[in-house]
Amino acid sequence: MAYHRLDGQRTSLVFDLRGAVPVCCYWGSRLADDLPLSAFDQLHWQPKPPAVLDAPVGLTLLPENGRGWWGQPALRGSRAGRHWSNAFTLAESDLGAAAVRFTLVDAAAQLTVQLRLDLDRVTDVLRQRCVLINTGTRDYHLEWCAAATFPLPPEVNEILMFEGRWAKEFGVRRQPFPTGALIQDNTRGRTSHAAFPGAVVGRQGFDESGGTVYGFHLGWSGNHRTIVERTSEGWRQIQLGERLMPGEVILGPGQRYLSPSAYACCAEGMNELSVAFHGYMRAHILPTQVARTPRPVQYNTWEAVYFDHDLTVLKALASRAAALGVERFVLDDGWFSGRTDDGRALGDWTPDPMKYPQGLAPLIDHVNRCGMTFGLWAEPEMVSPDSDLYRRHPEWALNLDPLPRATGRHQLVLDLSLPAVSDYLFDRLHALLVAHPIVYLKWDMNRDLTTAGHDGRPAHHDQVTSLYALIDRLRQAHPDVEIETCASGGARVDFEILKRTHRVWISDSNDALERQQIQRGFSLFFPPEIMGCHVGPTHSHTSGRTLGLDFRGITAFGGHLGLELDLRTLRRGEIDDLKALIAIHKAHRDLLHGGRHLRLMPLDPQRSGWGAVALDRREAIYALMQVETPAPGASLRVTLPGLAPQTPYRVKPLLPGVETRTARTPTPPWYAEGLLATGELLAKAGLHVALPNPASGMLLKAVAEET
Repeated sequence: MAYHRLDGQRTSLVFDLRGAVPVCCYWGSRLADDLPLSAFDQLHWQPKPPAVLDAPVGLTLLPENGRGWWGQPALRGSRAGRHWSNAFTLAESDLGAAAVRFTLVDAAAQLTVQLRLDLDRVTDVLRQRCVLINTGTRDYHLEWCAAATFPLPPEVNEILMFEGRWAKEFGVRRQPFPTGALIQDNTRGRTSHAAFPGAVVGRQGFDESGGTVYGFHLGWSGNHRTIVERTSEGWRQIQLGERLMPGEVILGPGQRYLSPSAYACCAEGMNELSVAFHGYMRAHILPTQVARTPRPVQYNTWEAVYFDHDLTVLKALASRAAALGVERFVLDDGWFSGRTDDGRALGDWTPDPMKYPQGLAPLIDHVNRCGMTFGLWAEPEMVSPDSDLYRRHPEWALNLDPLPRATGRHQLVLDLSLPAVSDYLFDRLHALLVAHPIVYLKWDMNRDLTTAGHDGRPAHHDQVTSLYALIDRLRQAHPDVEIETCASGGARVDFEILKRTHRVWISDSNDALERQQIQRGFSLFFPPEIMGCHVGPTHSHTSGRTLGLDFRGITAFGGHLGLELDLRTLRRGEIDDLKALIAIHKAHRDLLHGGRHLRLMPLDPQRSGWGAVALDRREAIYALMQVETPAPGASLRVTLPGLAPQTPYRVKPLLPGVETRTARTPTPPWYAEGLLATGELLAKAGLHVALPNPASGMLLKAVAEET
């Protein structure tokens, strides 16, 4: 067979199998079912430019320099300086309707590569990974093995990538497609605040609603690399894979390296791209509890009490939280022995006898009597130098002795690949979960890795795989316990960690203005039901900014809603507003967490917004946020996408009264009875709203009217 195609609902891929290594010769909108693939014989004929090889080498699924590919190769390594240049040949193909498997052999280098590509035919998301096998008799030192190489069409000329820092994660930057190679490396030992492993490419000017776009993500919770390249011959490619340290992966005879999974999708506009990734995650990535049970409204104690734990105060907070409609109470840092600040006691996972003389049972019993479940914070991977554990086992910390053991947030990182360490952590967590009805763990990880080694060798890869094994072991023993992935906010977020966790704390910032950008960037790849969104204090503890409850509440409304403030300071009106917000959120959880999440494109650049549209398009909720004072001459009109074009909808404010408290100008007359318009008019003509104040917002609900 010269060609093979995979078809999803919206896209097709065509593979050319005529050469030594397969080529993806088409990836885009779905082709006609009866299209003769032999047409690609002529379509992909290429002239030979001057000053190149007599047989020009194109971009294959495994670019290799042994045949004359001058760009970035997909595989790099050697045996003591030999076998560093490769030339593979297709040895076996397994061609299915939704998946292909290619086995490639380099007899001279004594290496075998298996490429595995699976297309989800519902969401059109493509999953690819690579297996490298050393078939020789000597060790092979691996330097780089791309999980996937994706070809890009020549019209692609702009790329969107991610950047950020603590409390300002998931920022996006757009730039022209590079001449040569653009390489984004991350060596922090987790996915990092600074370089989330994802990218979107397309023709310049692509946006939420238009333009063919290609999105990419690497499911790996450690070091990673993204390579985007345009060669002088015009080939465009993107590679994603694990960033290996020197000597980190040495394959002995018969050993294999299994790359992380890379995920990709082609769609029309970034909203459709996000809908595809969200659907794929819901079907194939997230644990079943996320879809099976409503995401409970949470209360987290951190920004109310920090390390100052007092049982009377905590019980009072629990009682107040329950009265507001909260369903889960999470005790954050400070509960374990000797933990009076962030400089001590990590690793000593037993309740502090001074703060909890009878253990955690009295607090948990009170929380349960209030009708809430109980969750607990822990940071299992870390150890404080000032701890009983470290004094007993300093050798358990990752190290490259005699290099200094650099602390971060006054802590070191435990070597999870040591069986004794993994057993210790499992035993401590298991004992807590057996002894108490704890249904939720907030699993934190508050520092990047430095001097990450064991026995002088790099330990980044083993640390990640050992973390997965530890969480898997704990979940097998306690399948009903949910886990939140937190890494000083959003520094460890990817598809692989989310196969075993149920929620993401995407940022330590509860500043609702900062959260506009953070949550918008997060939503490109991840659905709202796993996005931890808390109503924080009036005065933000990370930025110092003061914001009203209405704006903070609406900002948190669409994700996995929670509260993180001192409830004892609330005034009567604020209590009523929070109760109303929580009740309305609960009433619409199915829509918010199961619908199509769309980012709005307001005409005023100082605005932000999103929509949640039911799969049957019978109802939708839209959030509109005025981030700053409107720009001069800015329109107050907003369009509402995603509805059925010919269906009439009644549009009303979802939180009546909020707009009138924040507006300086009269509200539109339709606020009272609602506005009636078709989905087409709402998407194209839009409507006017009254949001002239900075840091104000509103929620609208659109419901289809029977005709």
